[in-house]
Amino acid sequence: LQVKGTPKRQIMVTVDIEGSRPVEVQVREDAPVITVIFRAADKAGVQLQLYHTLFEVHELLKIERPLEDHEQIQEIMSYWPRKNPPRLQLHTYLDKYILWQNNPLPKGSISQYFKDNKVPNMSSTLHYTKGGSRFNWTRSPFCLGSLGLYSVAPTKKSNRMDLVSGTDQCLYIPILYAEWNSKQSLISRHCFIMKPVNSWREKDLKLFCAEDYNSYIKWISGIRLVKPVNSWREKDLKLFCAEDYNSYIKWISGIRLVKYGVQLKSNYIAMQYRIDKRQQTSSFDST
Repeated sequence: LQVKGTPKRQIMVTVDIEGSRPVEVQVREDAPVITVIFRAADKAGVQLQLYHTLFEVHELLKIERPLEDHEQIQEIMSYWPRKNPPRLQLHTYLDKYILWQNNPLPKGSISQYFKDNKVPNMSSTLHYTKGGSRFNWTRSPFCLGSLGLYSVAPTKKSNRMDLVSGTDQCLYIPILYAEWNSKQSLISRHCFIMKPVNSWREKDLKLFCAEDYNSYIKWISGIRLVKPVNSWREKDLKLFCAEDYNSYIKWISGIRLVKYGVQLKSNYIAMQYRIDKRQQTSSFDST
């Protein structure tokens, strides 16, 4: 609980800059990603562009995630494993605002989603496999629903739909394609990964009871201090490959839209405003 009037704690964040040395910036603990982007660019002397994006890069698993501008940096880092944690990297990502510049989704689907919460009508074939020591690819029709990605299996009466990956999971992109391909024989270069944050299935819950309050609070405090996160294992990753770029970008965009909704439009407007304001200030100073 944050007491009114209590100043927010400051944290130090290290950011790798593409083509330059890493920089360390100081931000408030509740700072959004967009704040880190601007401060890191300023400190590195990088001319900020609209498409500059902060990525969460995990070298061990060879995956990266383009962070959304509104996400809180401290919350992101709180889920990192203590051993071999990811790093933050700033570089351009041309598909960051594609929904508002060259929308790949069916015409009118965005306005319908904002107005009626109607999920874009999306379905196509995807190749799917789980991480681990063995990779058995399955080719199946998939569709997008309000809860995530469903595999579709035709039956005599109707199509059976099974939820394969929820939109509450994090969306990642493979890096070092050649290395991924040598290990998993990727179907194409147009692949994405869904990674769980936490499991919310009842069968995954583990219930503990202490004999008294003192014992209980010791355990609670210790668990909060250690805070183990077990969703950074390769076998927890779900890998999807589209057959071409158009199909791939539709799935990426649809998942982001269902997951974040109108917040994505607010992010685009906020970034445009800050970039324009900075350029105007720079132009005024030069004159």
